[in-house]
Amino acid sequence: MKRARVEIFPHHLEGSGGKGRAQDDGAVFETLYNKTPVMMQALDVQGNIISVNDYWLVNLELSRAEVLGRPLLDFLSPESRMHAAKEVLPALQTEGFVFDVELEFQSKRGSLLEVSFSAVKDKTKEGVECFPGFLTDITRRRASEKKLKLDEARLEALLSLSDLKTLENSSEQEMIQKILEDAVLLTESEGGYFHFVNQDQVNIELFTWSKSVRNQCKAPRDHKYALHEAGIWADCIRTGVPQIHNDYPSHPLKKGYPEGHIPIRRHMSVPIFDREAMIAIVGVANKEEPYDESDVRQLTLFAQALWNHIRDKRSREETKALELRLRQSQKMEAMGALAGGIAHDFNNILAPIIGYTEMELDEAISEQRPHDGLEAILKASYRARDLVKQILTFSRGAEHEMGPVRIQSIIKESIKLIRSSFPSTINISQMIDEKCGPVLADPTQIHQIIMNLCTNSLHAMQDRGGSLDISLREMEVHSPDLSLFPNLMEGKHLRLAISDTGRGMERETMERIFEPYFTTKAKEEGTGLGLSVVHGIVTSINGAVKVYSEPGKGSSFHVLLPVMQSAEPEVDLEPLDAIPHGNERILVVDDEEMMVTMVESMLERLGYTAECATRSTDALALFKADPHAYDALFTDLTMPGFTGIQLAQKCKEIRPDLPVVLCTGFSERTTGHIIDSVGINVTMNKPIVIRDLAMALREALDRP
Repeated sequence: MKRARVEIFPHHLEGSGGKGRAQDDGAVFETLYNKTPVMMQALDVQGNIISVNDYWLVNLELSRAEVLGRPLLDFLSPESRMHAAKEVLPALQTEGFVFDVELEFQSKRGSLLEVSFSAVKDKTKEGVECFPGFLTDITRRRASEKKLKLDEARLEALLSLSDLKTLENSSEQEMIQKILEDAVLLTESEGGYFHFVNQDQVNIELFTWSKSVRNQCKAPRDHKYALHEAGIWADCIRTGVPQIHNDYPSHPLKKGYPEGHIPIRRHMSVPIFDREAMIAIVGVANKEEPYDESDVRQLTLFAQALWNHIRDKRSREETKALELRLRQSQKMEAMGALAGGIAHDFNNILAPIIGYTEMELDEAISEQRPHDGLEAILKASYRARDLVKQILTFSRGAEHEMGPVRIQSIIKESIKLIRSSFPSTINISQMIDEKCGPVLADPTQIHQIIMNLCTNSLHAMQDRGGSLDISLREMEVHSPDLSLFPNLMEGKHLRLAISDTGRGMERETMERIFEPYFTTKAKEEGTGLGLSVVHGIVTSINGAVKVYSEPGKGSSFHVLLPVMQSAEPEVDLEPLDAIPHGNERILVVDDEEMMVTMVESMLERLGYTAECATRSTDALALFKADPHAYDALFTDLTMPGFTGIQLAQKCKEIRPDLPVVLCTGFSERTTGHIIDSVGINVTMNKPIVIRDLAMALREALDRP
């Protein structure tokens, strides 16, 4: 059925000029109506289109036959269609006009056209009510406004980035994540990523994805890639310059992406340089419009500003860590001096206990009297002696001395320390198997492992309290276990487990906790070195450490250490007749009266004759009076007047071949070169054990 044309030209144009003039004016108006570069239309009272001009049809790529008689709503985008149906058309019908209403038309091919719509109630030539109006194309204006807002947002983000205070308290992970999210937003992308590049430019490591990608992407999250296997998204690493791929699906060199990965339509990536070395790349994907140079500039500015801040922050943290280590070194030096003095006094107290107990035990064995109590005293004294050595090792920060260590006692001592520093809201429990064998380690390192792991648990529970459980037991490591613990060998191991009920960790955090400087703590609460130190120590003694954790359910660290094959030797309680004796005359010097008396008794039991002095000046006077009256000098290191080294030196000046045994309670290494230069034959540590005394004397006396 042929549709009748409706004339909508205003009837007042048929004015006084006569019929011919009206017809001419109508023709002129119709020409203007169709040729004017403004979209014009007329609607009936139901909102159907009854007239459009040529420019309207050109813009929407339609013919009059496809338009006339159809509802205006058919040509609007879904969002504008709802707005027009609920608000614009009802307002037009009730008020009789609308002005500058923004609508979005959709062309035949699907492109969108933003317009400003105005209309007013009128009548056709035939007297039928209608709503003529015009549509002003505001697409370019809207694009300009959108670009202006985007530029303002970018400027604001850059200004925010330049203000270091906004990121000062953020971790490196938080900073990178925040800037990545801003980069995705301000380049109008669907998602983004951040990769680190290793120094040799061979491997790439995924650091993080934007939240939108993490939520949508179901592909495996492999963290490391070989550069030669990476697709075109790594072109900026190969070339060293930013890359844009606005038609990713058709790119001939693309390698695709794994199943479950979000589809890539467009992609852009830029490199990040630390001075001249490329250290990372940041990329974004799936912008609606093609990426351009302005996007490259924006992303480059963001990425480089971010890295400059991270570099400066790392530098400040390293400086602070160096200062902390210096203060700690000075503190430990002071503690070492204090511990040395305490150890000297404590060793002087232990010496008579050990010495007299040894001699009494020897008599009891010889006389076949009960001596279990004496053996218990002697073993306890030996443990006290070893504890003093450990204190000295901790305080001096000495080189690691590997040896058989039963870590049960170190765990218990560590628990005593942490109880005093942990709040009462944290309950500490322990299950220590006393039968566990020794491991080959350094006591200082075992102490570091326990304290670092316990301190880590403290931070995880300090807000709401909880429980800290420490256990130690033996376990066998078999072949199937080596897939979980590749550093271990099959056999018997100790398993030290330290578990807490703290906040727990996500998988991404667990995968990075052993990295140096990685931390989730505030800057004043930690440097991120504690767990990396634990990992380094455990690995160095052929062990392994694993962590198990879930957010909100706490964490559990399992440290596995190989048990030594040979059992720890029992305390040597051999009888005195089994150790070397002698009959020489020994000059004994010590400022402690009790020490002198005990050494004298020991020497007499070993067959020697002792001449004793409690002052170094008196000893020197005795020696000067008759230098050949003594076969050896046994002297303490630290004494008033002058030291044992000085005494030995003065005696050696008189008689160079004099054998000298130097005894000290400090275990100092710093005097080693002085001892060698003086010509002291043997050194031994307090507290003095009769067997060690016998061996030291024979070594000095029998040396050619």
